Amino acid sequence: MRLIATRKLPHLSPQEALDRVLLQPGTVRVAAPYLRLKQLEGLLNRPFRLLIDENEAIRSNRGNCGRLRELLYTHPERVRTLPFLHAKAAIGKGLAMLGSSNFTEGGFRRNFELGVLIDETSVLEELVSWFDELWDQASSLADEETFLRRCRGLMPAEPLERHLWEVGSGRFVNGYLKELGRMVRYFGLGDEDPRLVFSLPRNLGHGSSSGLLPVSVGRRYVAYATTGYFRERSAVLVLTLPPDCVYLGGDEVEIGGARFRRQAGEEADRVPYYAWMPYFEDSGSLTAEVRSCWYREVAYELERAKRSPWKKHHRPEFLRAAVDGKFRKRLLQELPLR
Repeated sequence: MRLIATRKLPHLSPQEALDRVLLQPGTVRVAAPYLRLKQLEGLLNRPFRLLIDENEAIRSNRGNCGRLRELLYTHPERVRTLPFLHAKAAIGKGLAMLGSSNFTEGGFRRNFELGVLIDETSVLEELVSWFDELWDQASSLADEETFLRRCRGLMPAEPLERHLWEVGSGRFVNGYLKELGRMVRYFGLGDEDPRLVFSLPRNLGHGSSSGLLPVSVGRRYVAYATTGYFRERSAVLVLTLPPDCVYLGGDEVEIGGARFRRQAGEEADRVPYYAWMPYFEDSGSLTAEVRSCWYREVAYELERAKRSPWKKHHRPEFLRAAVDGKFRKRLLQELPLR
């Protein structure tokens, strides 16, 4: 067994480990919920079985439908889809790689990832049995025309539904909206408050700086969601936290070096951070400690602001989804969220 790690020599890189697996004779079995042709094009030259989550593959490749089609439909009989697949593995006759890396540029190069390259015969046999059992449960891909139509235009027409669909995870969306509703009630806010904006920007996906379902107070975002476009998880919550909450860093919260820009009249040491909640999707709620820090920042922004310059973009239906549980439940039931 050997360690696989990105950005950490002398361990094998994920690409080097995959190349070694692909040199093995016989069929290579790959499980990959998030993938790119660039990382997996070596499969096309040999026998393979590829197990994906078709919905997640489409969501994370919407700007790259042609390349994804080339990977999936060159040999469509060798590809199956399994909802909720999250395992990442490539299993050959004599070697297998397992780990955290998605089969993407981020998973193979940018992120800090960890995995193992396995050559123990007994473990390889168990991995093949595991994969084949999932393969038998999986479904064939949609026909190519349907795939392209979904990849290029599945997004709902209504702005709120489009944002919810783009996030993809019903658990995440429900938890996020409930947290927003809790925050609104705590501060006694509503649609008419000139400082508060629940907006639904149109520029989703690559190049978007506003994220999904963003909420702002005054001139600053206080919360929004992102998807696999930005991080290698289906959905990630981003909150604005005050600088003295940097100690929260760890599995629960990732606080990098990214701060907001300093605004007029603001002390340099009071400029808040962008804080990522990478595992919010798993729990669907914030801890009391994180919530307390976030509320302090919201209170700070409310105190500083008289009104938001973006108030004309406020969407009452978004705020209603946060505070009206019945309305939220109906929305989530009508959308194809996992």
